[in-house]
Amino acid sequence: MAWNLLEAKTAPSMRPLDTALEYIRGKWYETLPLYIVGAAPMSAAVYLLLDILSVQRFSALGEVCFFLALATLWKWVFACFVQRRVHEDITGKPGPGLSKRISGMLYIKLAASMAMMWGGLLVLPGLYGLIATGLAAPALLDRKDSPLEVLEWVIDWVGKSMWQAAKIASALSVGYLMTYFSLLVLQGFFGQMVLPSFFGFDPAESWLTFTSFTWQMTMAYVVFLVMDYFWLVASVMLHFDIQSKKTGADLWHRLRELER
Repeated sequence: MAWNLLEAKTAPSMRPLDTALEYIRGKWYETLPLYIVGAAPMSAAVYLLLDILSVQRFSALGEVCFFLALATLWKWVFACFVQRRVHEDITGKPGPGLSKRISGMLYIKLAASMAMMWGGLLVLPGLYGLIATGLAAPALLDRKDSPLEVLEWVIDWVGKSMWQAAKIASALSVGYLMTYFSLLVLQGFFGQMVLPSFFGFDPAESWLTFTSFTWQMTMAYVVFLVMDYFWLVASVMLHFDIQSKKTGADLWHRLRELER
């Protein structure tokens, strides 16, 4: 694993994202399986929901939404395990138990998700929610504060570091859009050239499939999972970056030691 953390050329405000990318490149096998297990039930629920919407079978909508809510809770639990694993790698010691902290992490994630969903159009509540949902687990792993105190700390940090928080959110949004539109171009290439030439598919039929509502929403969801996994790791890096600025600790040197 070749990390160039000490020689990173990125701006300090964006360095947690750069560090997260390097961490994933080197140690994805430790965290990605946990994330996949956590996201599997939610993916099944999303597929069922898209199927119901595509055939307009709205009578089953309530059951699927209930399943989706439970699957989301399951995913949040495994997200906390993923972040604890990253936390252990950074600190070099076993992370604290989650049994007494997991409920607080879920409370913060629930509040943050509501801010993102209902306040996203107002931008600022969505920004606070994005940062809070990422920092909930790392902050509670490092602190003995109550969930409310941690939430207040997150809100205070975002208010004082609005420019950095906005840059991080913008970078994640741009990354999502670039990945999604790249997939659109790739599917157009395969649907109009590769599949008809090598497998004899009718270009009109393949194009109809690739442009359908279910297919497009499935692609958007897959890209969301990729960015969500990335943000889980990046938010742990952001937390330690915030702490290193307060304590004067050399976070980047600590991360570099993981290479050895």
